[in-house]
Amino acid sequence: MESFRAVVREGGAFRAALRLHRVQSTVKTLVKQLEQWLGVALSQRQGCSLVLMTAGERLPACSDRLLRLAGEAESAVRHAPRQHIDHSNCQRPLCHHLDQVGAIIRRTVKIAQQAVC
Repeated sequence: MESFRAVVREGGAFRAALRLHRVQSTVKTLVKQLEQWLGVALSQRQGCSLVLMTAGERLPACSDRLLRLAGEAESAVRHAPRQHIDHSNCQRPLCHHLDQVGAIIRRTVKIAQQAVC
């Protein structure tokens, strides 16, 4: 998602790669993987220009929200107590964090699906 957003903002994979401190081929691969995951084409090249498809036009509006939710999920996992899970007697604080992560991931997937449909 971050790579696609950068490609749109920068007008191409080369400048997006510079902004993200990655090589161009990695940026292109990440965008292609996003397209495969979503099941739609997001953009196409027309000469030297990048043209967004309908789904590609909708996705940038949601990308900030999606990336923020991904950051929340990462933060919830990183800040969860580091302790062993006893499956016979679940420790509430860790389970609560895992529930939060699951909810965030479900919201993220729902937003992504709505953005391209």
